[in-house]
Amino acid sequence: MSEKNTLVAIGLGILLLILLIPGFGMGGMMGIGMGIGVLFWIAVAALLYYALAGREEKEKSALEILKERYARGEISREEYLRMKEEIGG
Repeated sequence: MSEKNTLVAIGLGILLLILLIPGFGMGGMMGIGMGIGVLFWIAVAALLYYALAGREEKEKSALEILKERYARGEISREEYLRMKEEIGG
């Protein structure tokens, strides 16, 4: 599990615990409950942001893909050097 996924899971667990405590979260909107309610929505917004931001994957360059193929043994050294020369790496 990646670090970002771990943080999201921990955050969701904490939010679940807050909502299960009687008088807190969205159940009681007086005193501490009101503050927890505001924190709840801030946390939900932050979790959504991190979950959606994590979906953007960086595209690999042709040279990175070529290096990976060579490292996995999919292509020979000669093929690697020839292809590397062709892509200008």
